Amino acid sequence: DYDWHPFGSPMKDAAWDYFGFNLPIAQPDPDPKVIPAVSVTYPAGMEKWFARNFDAKQAGWKSGVGSFGVKQDPISYPEWFGPSKRIPPKTVCESDVLLLRQTFNLPPLKAGYRYRIRVNGSVHANPGEGYSIFVNGKLLAESKAGVVAWRREGGKPRGGHIWDDFRDEFNLGPVTIAVSNFPMNNKKSDGLLPASRDALSVWIEEMQLPPLGE
Repeated sequence: DYDWHPFGSPMKDAAWDYFGFNLPIAQPDPDPKVIPAVSVTYPAGMEKWFARNFDAKQAGWKSGVGSFGVKQDPISYPEWFGPSKRIPPKTVCESDVLLLRQTFNLPPLKAGYRYRIRVNGSVHANPGEGYSIFVNGKLLAESKAGVVAWRREGGKPRGGHIWDDFRDEFNLGPVTIAVSNFPMNNKKSDGLLPASRDALSVWIEEMQLPPLGE
């Protein structure tokens, strides 16, 4: 079966250390043709929040299970869309920026398989929010592209592939995965955001590579 399947620990519903904070300066709405990422400045002492040796407890982080997001969908949708389709989160975070991290015991990656870390949904009701993924303190993937299409982009898988230069990070014992979710100025010209169905959750998937020629 050459399709993507969950891999390793049940990360999607696992407990994560998390910390949310608000941005110090409100960001103005951009020109609708431009999709800039909001500038994020981390609180003092958290500049290396993604590092393996970062002490989340000492830094005042909390623990919660996925998924993560705001309690209520604040968007008023047009009549053709109907009521909000957003699923309530298991752990509520009302902050602008959310940081997640946890250390997992994972089986070794197998030859003949490819792997990716999925970042599904978003903290706020906006599937185009930016994110970054770190593995053992190293940046694996980052997205600041945004999503502006209601029907053509919102369902695409988001996250990062585990390429060859990162595979060894998963074969040396426990793996620390850290993820940030941050706002994007990606409103359409009519002021609406593309709707997000899911709150934020993270997990790893694997897929067996098909034989050449098939």
